[in-house]
Amino acid sequence: MLKKTTISHQTPKEIALEMDKYIIGQDDAKKAVAIAFVNRGRRMMITDEHLRSEISPKNVLLSGPTGVGKTEIARRIADITDSPFLKVEMTKFTEVGYAGKDVESIIRDLIEITIKKERDRLAKEIEITAKKSAVKYVAQAMKDEIKRKNADKNVLKELNNISNKVEGEAIMEVDETKLANGEYDNQKIMIALPDSKMFNKAPFKDVESGFGDIDTVSTAMISIIPLFSIKDIKGDSDRAKKSMKVRDALEAMANYYVKEHLDKNLIIGDVLKKIEQKGVIFLDEIDKLISNKETHSRGEVSREGVQRDLLPLIEGTMVQTKYGPIRTDHILFIAAGAFHDNKVSDLMPELQGRFPIHVKLKSLSVKDFEHILTDLKYNLPEQQQKLLKVDGIDIKFEKEGITAIAEIAQRMNSELENTGARRLFSVIEKVVEEVSFSGKKGTKVIVDRKYVEKMTSNEFDKKIDTKKYIL
Repeated sequence: MLKKTTISHQTPKEIALEMDKYIIGQDDAKKAVAIAFVNRGRRMMITDEHLRSEISPKNVLLSGPTGVGKTEIARRIADITDSPFLKVEMTKFTEVGYAGKDVESIIRDLIEITIKKERDRLAKEIEITAKKSAVKYVAQAMKDEIKRKNADKNVLKELNNISNKVEGEAIMEVDETKLANGEYDNQKIMIALPDSKMFNKAPFKDVESGFGDIDTVSTAMISIIPLFSIKDIKGDSDRAKKSMKVRDALEAMANYYVKEHLDKNLIIGDVLKKIEQKGVIFLDEIDKLISNKETHSRGEVSREGVQRDLLPLIEGTMVQTKYGPIRTDHILFIAAGAFHDNKVSDLMPELQGRFPIHVKLKSLSVKDFEHILTDLKYNLPEQQQKLLKVDGIDIKFEKEGITAIAEIAQRMNSELENTGARRLFSVIEKVVEEVSFSGKKGTKVIVDRKYVEKMTSNEFDKKIDTKKYIL
């Protein structure tokens, strides 16, 4: 039986306020997208099943210059609402070689990404428990082997002598706390793997069998017998044995427990249902699907053809995948494009109709850049401070310095190509380039307006000569 899909009960205003931590300005876009997200949750709370099935998501089209936050809005709101998310570059469907690759691959990619994300989440939940279980498993197996009457007493004696030299205590006493803390890590054990296929690509390196250098490492030829039920294992002869260090055995067993947990708890049906009800697909550069007759080439795939292929996917259809069929009726589509050389109205009318909400994003101002550099969580100046602090270099950004960086970025965007907030990366990197290259431990730098102008004078502080463009 499928688990009931949980619906976030955040209000649009709460979601917009959360996005303010990562995105400056563009309030209209954030408001429109937040409402579209919350309405899907509201739909799931309607008790009338027939009415609920009739309510479709209101897809959003964002237009505006590059670097103003279109992608960030879609990505952040998906994170905030814990929604399956996929970004698709539409240009890949217009390239030569498109034939045979249908747009339904978008849904299949979303499923694969969501399943991987769910596996990672479950693995993180069980990680601590798996490590504890692995410690108990290895410790008990070591104790059991020592107690066996047919153990080679000469080998144990030698092990005791070596252990006293290396670890400070005999192997006869296995302390789980010390085992977990890594005090037995360098001792070798012969381990019978529960599932040889699983460990063919184990994250640890194979260790050669044998005692190795007995002057530097303790070696225990211990056969580890699983403490839990494994149906596929019948006897010692069927198990693949490897000689490895204790730390590698612990990692192998922890991985085994995690795999067992994932196999039992990852329900693909729940993942598919989550995608159907909460999935988000971001169609980037949708303006590139508008044909330009002047630049059309023979090898170019029909852009209108790609638009037509998208129609049923966005409207709602059944897509067959290796995990089973999935419906796209309630997946939210957010499209975005700069529309420099064309207009939204140049899209096919049918495609325009499937994006009833259109928001035009504004170009960023100097004030916007200042807020991006100071108010955002993990802003660029903070990142640079942390990076340089690693080498003992202290750099402080004064308010005037921040304003100077913002002014340079805005002027470059107006005089050159408008790359939005991405322009700040170029300016910041130039400002810290010298201290990052030649700074030493103990170096202190104050980034004020004078320092910014000095560091950027050769590259960015040049006016464009417009006279040569006047006829």
